Formats: sequence, C-alpha cells, structure tokens
Amino acid sequence: MTFYEWYELIAGLWTTVGNERYFTVLDSGNYSCVVDGNYCTLMDTIHIGLYPMANVELGPDTNICQGNNVTLDPGSFVSYLWSTGATTPDLTVGNTGEYWVNVTNNNGCVATDTATVTVNPLPVPIINGFDSVCINSSEYFYTTQPDMIVAAVAANIPWNA
Repeated sequence: MTFYEWYELIAGLWTTVGNERYFTVLDSGNYSCVVDGNYCTLMDTIHIGLYPMANVELGPDTNICQGNNVTLDPGSFVSYLWSTGATTPDLTVGNTGEYWVNVTNNNGCVATDTATVTVNPLPVPIINGFDSVCINSSEYFYTTQPDMIVAAVAANIPWNA
C-alpha cells in the first residue's frame, strides 16, 4: 500500500496540508510530497507561483462607414498576436471581419478576446421634393434616403450653393 503526505512551508515550518495522491494548490508557495510505499520513501519539493490571469477586452463590436478605420486596442501587455499575424500593441482595420488578439502578461499568462468590425456602405442620398420654389413662399419639406426629412425655406436652401 502506498501513502502520500503533502506539506506546505508556512512561516518557516513544514505543515501537513493533505494525504491524498493529488493535491490542489490554492496559493503560491513551497510544497513537498512524501510518498511511502513498498518499503521505499521518496520526497520531492517544488515552488509554485500562482499569478492572476491576463484579462483582455477589445470592447464591443464596432460599425464604421466605408473609407474609415477603427483601432483595436487591448491594453498593455508583454506580447500580442492578432488574427492578421500582426504582433503590434494595437491593430487598425478598415475591413469587415472578426478580429482576435492573444495577449501575454508579464507572468506568462495568456488571454484572448474577439471583436467584430462591420463596414457599412456610404449612403446614397436621393433628394425628393420640389425642384423649383418661389422666393418668400411658405416652407417646403424635402426628404432624402433613408427617409430623413430636411426642412428648407425657399430663400435659404443649404445644398444649393
């Protein structure tokens, strides 16, 4: 029969913390395991460092107009790998797509986030309304696509410069 004894170095003293074959480490520190079986006793010691996970946030999915760009910025990390193959701290894109980044913090912990960028086509305005109006006549309404109402007085029509 084999016996296991786990120890943690606490305040300079080896303290028993478990006696199962497997032990779950919850804190950074020095740990030792003594295995006693078949008339042999073995011991090994290890230092375990537990570090906070990397936390990356590219923000919400983004819509931009055709011809514009958006810069995706995950924050400050030790290294970056983007879905495009870039390894820069941020990524400027102008095409529709799903972009991800893998980041590594100073403890070697890795995190990933994804953002979708949608490029919307530029609107094509079509102005509907009277093409001739009398000076000093009452107000006329003009519409454009998509259904945006533009009010204009005949003597001051802003798009007719």
